[in-house]
Amino acid sequence: MAEVDAVRSHAPPAGQRSTPGIAVTSRRVLNSVLHNCLATFASRCSDHCGYWLFGQLPADLDRWEVDLCAEPPVGEAPLEVAKRLAVRRFREQLAKVGFGRAVVSAAVLSCSRGAPAVGMQGEFEVAGHRVELRVRVVTDRGGIVDRRRAVFVATHDPGKERRRSREHWGPSS
Repeated sequence: MAEVDAVRSHAPPAGQRSTPGIAVTSRRVLNSVLHNCLATFASRCSDHCGYWLFGQLPADLDRWEVDLCAEPPVGEAPLEVAKRLAVRRFREQLAKVGFGRAVVSAAVLSCSRGAPAVGMQGEFEVAGHRVELRVRVVTDRGGIVDRRRAVFVATHDPGKERRRSREHWGPSS
């Protein structure tokens, strides 16, 4: 799986202070939170009915976004499952470092399909696309943390993919 991480952080506006009880330096942990959020979201454990979720998204979907601070969508279509899982992964990673959602003013995950590429789907070399995942967070102090990750995605093909056994299916809700 091709991966790329890029980080850009901005200090909060001059004169703004941190939320009481949370040290300024601990906000740097948000870089790790976003890195881990993208890594777990893009992992092969993010599946739908036993197959990798990203390969099941509509083939003509070039770009989509999800507000990670909003209530997740309901439904079982692959895009709804992907958005719901993104919100879940973000909240899990915040909780792991002890940050409440009040630390985050806004958080958006965007997924963009890039140029055609060739990669592996199981043991098969297949055509697909490079997909960029980007999370942009604005903290309650006005700071911005931005992380990116790129993955190779091929359209779902049950003839080339191995289905995970039901007891190992990832969470879809």
